Amino acid sequence: PQKTAGKFTDLESVSWAEEAINTLAKYDVINGKSENIFAPNDYIKREEFAQLIVKSFNIPSGTQELKFEDVPKDAWYYDSLKKAFSNGIINGMSETKFGTGEFITRQDMAVMLYRAAAAAGVEILVVDAEKTVNDSADISEYAADAVAELVKAGIINGDQNRNFNPKNNATRAQAAVMIYNLLYK
Repeated sequence: PQKTAGKFTDLESVSWAEEAINTLAKYDVINGKSENIFAPNDYIKREEFAQLIVKSFNIPSGTQELKFEDVPKDAWYYDSLKKAFSNGIINGMSETKFGTGEFITRQDMAVMLYRAAAAAGVEILVVDAEKTVNDSADISEYAADAVAELVKAGIINGDQNRNFNPKNNATRAQAAVMIYNLLYK
């Protein structure tokens, strides 16, 4: 059942993300912490973002078994992580650790989003080939291409100083905006 847009009462501080959050909620991709509370400034955990990606891009079932010791088979996010892992969207922090319960960094969020688009056959269109962020030297090597492509496509924007802040934790509002910018804009 479709939800009514504008049901969250705590989005005043993130007016820049309101449309994204309400759109994703309408399509049942994203949920609030309760009926009217979205908690947009709370940090988002790695497994929460992986589930958002899987739902957003309608990632198909996974056949590869997860080898992460920190992902119990009965966890609410197990199937989403299995789909994401099988489709090359996630690798984990090591061979045996996904990083369950840890907040996702902005650069890891960009990498997952970039890989999900590729897995789902969603084209990332360049709108400004010259666009960059000022702190690109701070972006880890494994994330550099993903961030650069998402910036050129206008999916990622830096802060008011044009910094991406790659190692900062990502908020729920930022996660919603990145997915929205790629899929609905």
